[in-house]
Amino acid sequence: MSRIAKLVTALLLVPLPSVWAGSAAYAGQCTESSTADAGVGSGEFMVSGASQECESAVETVQSGASLEVGDPACSLGGSATCTAGEACEGAGQLFETHWAFPDGHSEPGPQICVGGEQAPVAQVTAVRVLEAFRRVRLPTPALGTSPPDGTTLVNIPTIFYTRAEPFGRDVNVLGRRVHLEIAPVSYEWLVGQGGDFETTWPGSPYQRGVTPQSDPDAYVTWTYDRASEEAATVKVVWGATWSLAGKPMGQVPGTVVMTSPAAPLRVRSARPVLTGVGLG
Repeated sequence: MSRIAKLVTALLLVPLPSVWAGSAAYAGQCTESSTADAGVGSGEFMVSGASQECESAVETVQSGASLEVGDPACSLGGSATCTAGEACEGAGQLFETHWAFPDGHSEPGPQICVGGEQAPVAQVTAVRVLEAFRRVRLPTPALGTSPPDGTTLVNIPTIFYTRAEPFGRDVNVLGRRVHLEIAPVSYEWLVGQGGDFETTWPGSPYQRGVTPQSDPDAYVTWTYDRASEEAATVKVVWGATWSLAGKPMGQVPGTVVMTSPAAPLRVRSARPVLTGVGLG
């Protein structure tokens, strides 16, 4: 493996410490040649940025974050269709990077300069897959209730349910096919009168002969204690696992939430009515 290839591998696979600092040489702006120390040796790359104070350049990141090399920096403003790469001062080419955090989110990193003719190849990472997952069109949930006409009674359990089925989807990440297995993770119900709660299943419509009182685990329910007008919704939290070239790569480090349209619900007080009672 070449020196540059070893550098790129180290950048992509080794988490950096919580504070990455050094006398970083900013391409074309610093008069003295110096290098950043990221635990992969010195003299391998330079950091490009706006600061002109090389000796005070400090990049602070969350513990456990790693720096991942991305696409080449573009001299025309960073467009994905741009073919005019930004050259470093001297030999090499500038590349964009980002910080990949353990919780799945990413933040822009510094530009790095890789010397020589060999350039790193943008890698398919979990963070990039999460970005692709967030672009997948997920189904908008619908909220169902029993009673089904949108009217329910005080002190009687109201049944709520939705539908969310797992499915597979192929996405393109850096020109490579990534397969996602997408499935609901949890459900958040917002039904009014303090009824904000979470479940791991979508509930079920009313089944003849099975009541919430006889089998509380058969349904997702909420019992209202006063008459009111409510607007109920359900949020479905979707997660995914991913595979590359047929090889399972694990859980995508993030979720996507889809919210149902609001369903109007009228909560009414029951009035006792005597029927069929003889007088005298």
